[in-house]
Amino acid sequence: MNKVSNFFKLLQKSFKKFWYDRCLEQAAALTYATILSLVPIVTISFSVVSRFKLSEVEIRAFLLKYFLPESNLIDIIENNIEKFIKNTATLSIVSLIALFLISIALLGMVEKAFNRIWRVEKGRSLFHKFITFWTMLTLTPVLLGISIGVVGRLEHFSLSPFLISLSLSFIALFFLYWLFPATKVSLKAALFGSFIASLFFEIAKWAFKYYISYYATFDKIYGALSVIPVFFVWLFWSWTIVLLGAESSFIFDHPSIPLKASYHYHLFSPVLVLLEILKNFQEKKKRLTAHDLAQRLNLPVEVVNIIVNDFFKKGWIVYTENGCWLPNCPLEELRLIEIINIDQENKINKIWETIKECLQKTWKNITLGELISEERQNNGFRHRYKKDRNSSK
Repeated sequence: MNKVSNFFKLLQKSFKKFWYDRCLEQAAALTYATILSLVPIVTISFSVVSRFKLSEVEIRAFLLKYFLPESNLIDIIENNIEKFIKNTATLSIVSLIALFLISIALLGMVEKAFNRIWRVEKGRSLFHKFITFWTMLTLTPVLLGISIGVVGRLEHFSLSPFLISLSLSFIALFFLYWLFPATKVSLKAALFGSFIASLFFEIAKWAFKYYISYYATFDKIYGALSVIPVFFVWLFWSWTIVLLGAESSFIFDHPSIPLKASYHYHLFSPVLVLLEILKNFQEKKKRLTAHDLAQRLNLPVEVVNIIVNDFFKKGWIVYTENGCWLPNCPLEELRLIEIINIDQENKINKIWETIKECLQKTWKNITLGELISEERQNNGFRHRYKKDRNSSK
């Protein structure tokens, strides 16, 4: 029962964070970007998959069967894709390069959406982006070709099309969540997110098919153009589900991170963050990312990112290529009041000014090094901080 309860708690928090991150707006933006880049991506995919000695008819049939809801929509889309691909054969090299850049732009938008979900402030370098995107554009068709061959054999064993479709969605989403974010995602988190998304994806396919068959009035309103709004709606819900799965992956790795910051966080959190970075460095432990700091201190990732970026601008810490933060100066010599004064939004009201004046009197000459000494002796500062937090609840 505990596992079931934890599962639904994670799912509930995933939905909350999905709403908090405005993922519906991101799904809408990705939908329009997909429409623009659909032809170049399909063209690239077909050219790579054709190396597996598969015909375009086989590839189209596979994609439409397992990744689109069954309806008269499939025939219309298949015919249009065939026309689009034939048209690309007459394009010049410059036009083909432009199509490739459009595909890269879509992947860039996906990465940006994922980085927002995982609260990654600093993304990949331009070189690493190019390598990642190029790998995605070439490796995905290869996996697609392998999948077509494997599924062809599995169908001889009379396996349920639902299970085959669910498995394919699960594998594709797993690699997307595990490799695409510009930060480390645990294997279990990627598995959890892909399970949630693939399950919702199959449910959405069934619901969409039912709606199109019995209730949709697009053809009465738009006539021959009805395929356009229908396809838009399907793409929108597909991206919505992909982003929900990404949120689920993040929540699985960070179940205790608060989604929103309150004024309580703005007072002592800069000291706690810098204290954790310094202690971790002195004790030669594993380097800390913003997510690690947020997890340890039970702070929202947004708050930690703002704080470490302020410290970075001051020259107190540096950012490594693998997303970790390290001291860039003798942090133990910093006075606490200097750290508190760096707080980012502290124009709260006159109460904040009063608190700051009191801190200036009591913490004027206390350094971070002295605080660490007290921390090691009796866990003083953090103990008092947590005690104050608990008493304020």
